[in-house]
Amino acid sequence: GLKGGLWQFFGHRRRWSLSSVTSDHNRDRPQAIATEKFLSCDQHNITLAFYGPKWLRLRRNLTYNILHTSRIASFAGARKWALDALLNRLKSLSSSDEYHHTEIRDHIQNALFSLFTFICFGEKLEDMKIQDIKNLQRRLQSSFDEFKVLNLFPCLGKFVFLKRWEKLRQLRQDQEKLMVPLIKARKENRKLEEKEIVTLCSEFFTAGIDTTSTALEWIMANLMKHPHIQDKLFKEIKGVVSDGEVEIKDEDLRKMPYLRAIILESLRRHPPSHFLIPHTVTKDVVLGGFLVPKNNIVIFMVVEMGRNPNLWENPMEFKPERFLINGDFDISGTKEIKMMPFRVGKRMCPAYRLAMLHLKYFVANLVWHFNFNVLGRRCGFD
Repeated sequence: GLKGGLWQFFGHRRRWSLSSVTSDHNRDRPQAIATEKFLSCDQHNITLAFYGPKWLRLRRNLTYNILHTSRIASFAGARKWALDALLNRLKSLSSSDEYHHTEIRDHIQNALFSLFTFICFGEKLEDMKIQDIKNLQRRLQSSFDEFKVLNLFPCLGKFVFLKRWEKLRQLRQDQEKLMVPLIKARKENRKLEEKEIVTLCSEFFTAGIDTTSTALEWIMANLMKHPHIQDKLFKEIKGVVSDGEVEIKDEDLRKMPYLRAIILESLRRHPPSHFLIPHTVTKDVVLGGFLVPKNNIVIFMVVEMGRNPNLWENPMEFKPERFLINGDFDISGTKEIKMMPFRVGKRMCPAYRLAMLHLKYFVANLVWHFNFNVLGRRCGFD
């Protein structure tokens, strides 16, 4: 049922912004705007594809080839490779006699790009190639605001804003130039066109790296703001592995409930995205006494769900213990929906288990090897 909502108008399309809703009638996507349509090869990716055979085929392919339990386990060596590179960078920075201040974000993103390029292309790429992919993805994402104007007048935009369209086309060409050789190196039989595979690779990097790195940054920030929680986590890790261990392995993570609680609490308090990608209702539905007609757009306000006092006691307090009280919390929303950092229902992120594994893996190993604290001033965030 509806916990809160706001009826909004964007151009000629009406949109509902919701803070909580349980419905399976919002599984479709609206027509993509001009720039999304161009970059996604006419909505040929999991994120933007309409609900139907194409979306099911793309999702099934990702689940079977990358997200199956056996496949996730097979990437353990790649996770260790990316972790070692991250730890070596941080150790070199912390080896100075004086305290060293560093932004951890770039180092985390470098590690995740190393890991995800291996998962995507099946080989450990050279650092230069990884940086090329990272820089290209960053150029594309940093230009999104500049390209928004192209969506206001999609028919005229290609003529009125010719230089911006040319820049967008050039970014797409750079993507294909960089990724197609890596795709061709794979000897498997393919039914998709190379442009479509480039779209899926770009989606994989964007969805897998940005959300994970943002979540990791918030988790580490919360551990620095609450050193007693970091100490408690270190003690939990120490109770699972011996002092001489250099890596917290996948099987060790399953024995750390407090680690999982910290990650869930951070995802509740600071979800990587405040809003989900717009959904379209597939039939007329009534929400909070209001009729939302078929094909109208619904937007979920994820951040408000996690801060709703009707759902959470003292919601603005960072308290991992809340996820230990009632046993194993259902993040998939099968039983109830109290937060949805990975979405829920048929449109739930297919890689949420992989994301949770990566969050647990990197947080545990970082805390095991380093003590993180704030230098000079108190953490200035809520």
